[in-house]
This record gives sequence, C-alpha cells and structure tokens, in this order.
Amino acid sequence: MNIVNSKPLNILIPLSLIAVLGIMTGYFISLDNYLLMAAIPVLLLFGSFVYNQPKVLFLVFILLYGLDFSLLFINTSITGNEAGGRILLPDLFVIVFYFYFFMSIFLGKRRLNFDLPGKRYFIIFSIIWIVCFLSGLPISEGLAIGEARWYIASVFMFAIPLMLNDEKDLKLIVNVFLMIAFVGALLTWLNVIGGGILFNQQASDNLTRLGLGGKTTQWIVNGILILFINFRYNCIPKLNNLIGYALILFFMSAIILSGIRTAYLSICLLLLFYFLFIIKLKMRYVILLSLGFVALYFVVQYSPFQKVLKYQQDYFANIQTSSTFLWRMEIWKTVLSNSVESWTRILFGRPMGLAMFYIPQFKISLDYSNTHNDFLAIIGTIGWVGGIAFIIFLIANMKEIFRLSKSEDPKAAFYLEIVFFLMFSQILQSMANAEIRHYGLSILIWVHLGIFYAIKKNFLRNQRTNTALKHE
Repeated sequence: MNIVNSKPLNILIPLSLIAVLGIMTGYFISLDNYLLMAAIPVLLLFGSFVYNQPKVLFLVFILLYGLDFSLLFINTSITGNEAGGRILLPDLFVIVFYFYFFMSIFLGKRRLNFDLPGKRYFIIFSIIWIVCFLSGLPISEGLAIGEARWYIASVFMFAIPLMLNDEKDLKLIVNVFLMIAFVGALLTWLNVIGGGILFNQQASDNLTRLGLGGKTTQWIVNGILILFINFRYNCIPKLNNLIGYALILFFMSAIILSGIRTAYLSICLLLLFYFLFIIKLKMRYVILLSLGFVALYFVVQYSPFQKVLKYQQDYFANIQTSSTFLWRMEIWKTVLSNSVESWTRILFGRPMGLAMFYIPQFKISLDYSNTHNDFLAIIGTIGWVGGIAFIIFLIANMKEIFRLSKSEDPKAAFYLEIVFFLMFSQILQSMANAEIRHYGLSILIWVHLGIFYAIKKNFLRNQRTNTALKHE
C-alpha cells in the first residue's frame, strides 16, 4: 500500500470509526468522563501526517463535531438524562489546528494567503478582542479563556485553506455534511416514533422539551440547502433524482417533528430567498413552495410544536413573561443598554471573564453568551467598534462569495453557492439563538469562511492557471 498516495476516504473511515467508538465509550460510561476524548485529536494529527493527508484532520473534525450532537442525542434518548455541554472536543481541535497552522508556517510547507475581503475590519476586530482578552485574563481566574474561545477558534479560517487543495476535497466535505444531516434526521424520527417504546418516556419528554436537539436541526437545514443547490448544478448526479427529493422530504419532516421553530422559520426564509432571487421561481419550485406552505398548516396543528410551546409557557410563567419573544426583547434591551454605559465600553468593550448582567423584570442574571443574539453578544463583549467591524467583515465576505458564485464554471458556482447559503443559515440562527454559548454552531462561521478561502485560493486559482495554459 502506498501510504503517501492513499485516498483520503480510505484513511478517514478507520480513523473516524476509532474516534466515534472512543467518544461513545466515554459518553456511556460517564458523561463526565472526557479523558478518552483527549487523545483523539492527537491520534488524528499523528495519523494525518503519517499518511501525508492533513486534510483528513479537518474532515474528521467536521464528522465528529456533527455526530457529537447526535451521540448526546442518543444518550439522552436511552438514559433519560439531559445532555450536557459539548466543550472539550472543539477545544482540543482548536489547539491541534493552531499547532498545525504554525508548524506549517515555520516549516515553510504552506504559503499563507491573507487576501481576505474586509481584511482591515478583521484586523480591527482581532486587535480589540485580544485587548479585551488580555485585560480580563489576570482578573478573571481563567474565565477569560472561556469567553474568548469562540474568537480563538478563528484559526479554522486560516488553517482550512492549507488542507483542502482540490475539487475532490470539497466534494468529500459536502458528502460528510449530508451524512450528518441524515443521521440527525433519522434520530429525530426515531425519537418521535419510538417515544415510550424504543426509548423510555422520560427521555422522549426531555428531548421534546429540549427541542429534539436544536443543534441537530441546524445540520438538517444545511442538508436541505445542499440538496436544493445540487438540483440546479447536478454536481452529485446520484442525488439529482427521486432519491434527492425523498431526502428533502425526509429532512423537512424531521425539522417539523423536532419542534424547533427557529430551524423551521430559517429554512423557509432561506428557500424563499433561493427561489425568488436565485432560481427565479421556476414551476417545479413553485409547486415545492406551495407544498411547504401546506406543510406549515400541519406543523401548527399536529407537530410537537404544541408540546414545546406548553413546556415554554410553564417555564416563562415562573419568570413573569408570556413568550420567548418578550424574553429575548428584554435581554436585548439590557445588553444594548449596558454596551453604551460609557465611551470606553463603546470603543473597547470590557475585560473578558464571563461577566453577568441583571434583568430586573425577570429578576435573573445571565452571562453575555446567553444573549440569544450572537451579534449583540459580541457587541456586549468587545464593544461597538469591534462588533461593527466583525459585521462589516462578514458582509464583505458574503458579497464576495455571492459575486464569485456567478462563475461560469458550474462546479465552482456549486460549491460557492453552498458556502453562501450555509453562512446565511448560520447568521439567521445566530440572530435569534445563543449559538455562541459553549461554541454552539457559531464556530461553523469560521469553518465556512475557511472553506471559502480554500475554494478561492486553490480551486479558483487552479482553474485560472489551467485556462491560461490552454490559451498559450
């Protein structure tokens, strides 16, 4: 066997199986036993360099990060216990990615490309969060590290382009995303059908109250978007047929059954945008859209939304409010008020350290990661200058991705359009949820940007070079 020329998939499968078995063992022996997980990224790093396939490191991270939610979902279903936080696995991968990133630079194996859209705004954002982090480090007893974790994870944005080199890598990533979506949808269906039969009733009630895995539904949303985009470009021919339509119905029904309203609303908004501004409402999409509105009626009438609403009404009755919307509005008003309490707070934010803010109406205290709007959480942490710089940076990248997605090459357009809509989806989720809390899925913002830079640096540049050679 020629190790250097081995296909990534041949390495990805055995390493992934070993890692998944390790995580499952850790979860089912004890939810607090994460020691088995500590060795996984180290083994993956070693394996990726032995096989001369560093891209495997990123692919396995995506696979484990997505399935991590599913594993906790399974644990909650079987034991009846509510799933705990998913902290250590992403942290370990961030450390490994930093190691790989700097080693690649110092050894001269990779050439960095800092040609980022909105680069100056990213620099402003980076300087301010680093100042907030360093000022909070000596006074927060280490809690500044916890609050800075999401910002530190921006290393994915720079490390991923060093790993993904060609179109085969991108296709493999898309397939991994679809597989994670399928597993999440399957687990959602199993819980609904088997509540009290396949799993114990308490577990089923816990999952319903928790929204049947809110993070899992975001991966399902990503799967739906990828399938619709593939219908247009046919870059995955095996899914451009009845199988693809069946998967969309399967994924959509899983979101409906999950009871996660933000996931359902976001997929409706994303598909409307896609139909109106990208597809221009061809007849078959009009039919699908009409079916979606019909499904909305059944969602309201018969889905677990009713159970979720009942749980939420009972919870919010204890803090004297009637809806999650009013709850979020009070949080947002408090965070905005605190963010303008002084000029230094507006310009430079506050020292990091998981600071709490008090909401008088509800008589409770929350930390800023629980703002239920990641952009306000960022402003409440690093101030208006840093927060607005980050938002402008995101907008600049979204505009660049959208512009490049108009490429005449269907493969380039396919992958860029996927990145655009996955980022769009994450932004919608982050506007109404506490995604940044314990990473949530907000870390995928950096991952999607990294994939975009990989496409721009390696895939599009190679196309231009090949075109120039043909003309010569």
